[in-house]
Amino acid sequence: MKQRKRWLGLAFAPFALAMFALAQPAHAADYTGNCALMPNHVTGDANVNDSACIISSDLTVDGSLTINATSVDAKNINAGGNITINTSSGNIKTFQLINAAGDIKVASGTGDVETRKISAGTSVQVTAGLAGGVTSKIVVTQPIVINKTQDTEGHGNVILRARGNISTSTIRTDGELGAASLKAGAIQIDSNLAGGSTEFVIGGSGAANGVNGSIITRTTVGGGTDTIYTFHGVRITNGGFNSTGGITVTSMANIQVTATQSRAGWIELNAQNGILKLPSGKLNAEGANPLGTDPGPSYTGGAIYLLAKEIQTESGAIISARQAPGATPTLHQIALATETVTLKGENGLRILNDGDGVPESFGTIMVPQFGLTPTSNNSLNDLKWGFLGDLSLSTHKTLLVNGISDRSPFRLSSDGSNQGVAISGYPLAFKTGVLDISARGAENHKIKLGYFGVPDGGSLGVQIDTTLTATIDASGKDGNGGVLDIAGDGFDILHTPLLRLLATGPSSGDGDGGQVKIKVNDITLSSTPETKVQIDGSAATAGSGNAIVSELSSDDPQAIKIETAANTSLIFGSAKGMFSLQANGGFVGGNAGGIKVELGGENSKISIRNHERIVQAAALNEDGNAGKILISAKDVPMQAQIGTNNTVPTIVATGGSNSGEGGTVEIPHLRAVNNTAPDSEEILVNVATAIKVDGAPSRDPNIFDGQISINGVVCR
Repeated sequence: MKQRKRWLGLAFAPFALAMFALAQPAHAADYTGNCALMPNHVTGDANVNDSACIISSDLTVDGSLTINATSVDAKNINAGGNITINTSSGNIKTFQLINAAGDIKVASGTGDVETRKISAGTSVQVTAGLAGGVTSKIVVTQPIVINKTQDTEGHGNVILRARGNISTSTIRTDGELGAASLKAGAIQIDSNLAGGSTEFVIGGSGAANGVNGSIITRTTVGGGTDTIYTFHGVRITNGGFNSTGGITVTSMANIQVTATQSRAGWIELNAQNGILKLPSGKLNAEGANPLGTDPGPSYTGGAIYLLAKEIQTESGAIISARQAPGATPTLHQIALATETVTLKGENGLRILNDGDGVPESFGTIMVPQFGLTPTSNNSLNDLKWGFLGDLSLSTHKTLLVNGISDRSPFRLSSDGSNQGVAISGYPLAFKTGVLDISARGAENHKIKLGYFGVPDGGSLGVQIDTTLTATIDASGKDGNGGVLDIAGDGFDILHTPLLRLLATGPSSGDGDGGQVKIKVNDITLSSTPETKVQIDGSAATAGSGNAIVSELSSDDPQAIKIETAANTSLIFGSAKGMFSLQANGGFVGGNAGGIKVELGGENSKISIRNHERIVQAAALNEDGNAGKILISAKDVPMQAQIGTNNTVPTIVATGGSNSGEGGTVEIPHLRAVNNTAPDSEEILVNVATAIKVDGAPSRDPNIFDGQISINGVVCR
């Protein structure tokens, strides 16, 4: 069943499993009765109905075993087929539960479940207290192993659900075969469903709530090759909606969902209203051979979903679901839903999700806490996980990436075709050392930052506050540039020494430029220390390509489009505290693009400094056409071309010298000011020197030679 349209890119894969039948052993003798009269060895099926069931000796059942009782106290139980134990109110205690084939299902309505070891041919389900036991717990002190039968159709799953704590040893779906397992499967753990707030520890020792060992779904071919759905993985939820217990991972190596010859698995950790703590190392759902550098084929990545009030990461933490550039395009995905991501140390956090995706999807997603609502049908042999509704980038809650105390870097890479990054919050703030976000690819790659609902006209929006360089990059890689889209009430750039907003063509080879779109209420730059902002939507820097351009009077795409609704004051120049904008054509061939800046508000202002080529939409080759530039605010003071800078072109929209058409520059509210006192008295400006729109010097009347419009008057 295809669900891609339902999820709109959040195609969270179900775990669909085939059913199979169990053959009865020959010459079987079934048993029906109570526990006291049941023999130690039943050659057929055993069906028991009792009150307090006590099995004082080891029990072997060649067929399937079913016990319905008030409580159960047993030693070792071995069966050839399914094992089903249900108690209405009492506890279930056994030494071990083992079957050769089929499922093991254990359920205590209001009591506890305790055993040493569980080993199943196919699947395991254990529940405690789901009929009302507030503190009912599950304790398994030795490994839980499923898929011991490797020659049957389908894959087994593990489901553990309790109203209280769940404490286990290692859980594995690989039949103890490791990466050689032909089987895969899902492990779902739901602890403290009654709302308890005990921390869940993965990889600890002696934890009352947690996995005291590893969680393993490794496989060879069991991960399949589907491009949307995954077929194995881990889903852990601790507590109810308001629970604060959280989840701690002691070592990333304690979660293993990779595959050697198929798709990697799913990791979902839901700490509810608590803290999710991740150590250094890699949380790994990568496809095999993720860089494509090893001999042999590369395989596809899985998915990672992290949900918590706060996600704390130690220095050097990596979250990765990447796959090699040559691997099959797949919806491999990373999503974080949290109020705060806290970074530590000089290595901070890296999110790696490179590799081609699928159309109409975002490979990497960050939204506020409770911005994603996970779902499970809790069906052992038809297990499906997903998320409710569509992806929303308009949740009215905070998202903060905070590494400012250690100046920790935050690096996110989601490169590839049909790839994308969506990071949304209200407000959305980055307080880090280095900030580096990229979605570079050959086609259909994009970055969306901010709040894409209806803003309330306040100051909440996107805040970039870094101690080192910040780069948001949707440039082309082996193809055209993508789309970088920033939206919200405010766009505040604080303390960052250099901010680069990029959607260029590729740095090598041919490719068109992309789009940088900023649509906010207002834009603010810090003055101490001053910030420099570079925006570039140019085409290929070393090859051929066109930058995007449309008529300035239309709302169609431009290489750079900046719109504000409220009073905003910007400075265009090349020094700190200023913006520079580029939308040039390809270096070898191609046309320049469009730059459209429109600031609303009665007191909006754009000051243009007498610096060289600070706003440029030029053809960099001999035959390309120039672009179009609109700079609109209620006040546009421009430094006059006098003194030592009297020949410097400030705004450039020139065509190629051989056959290129000239460009168009429109500035509705320009006034000239003194070069040495840029916001002082008005003087004359040499438009022909300051603004260049020339086409080719040819006398061919069919070549447009450019046009400058100042204050509604066409100057040439």
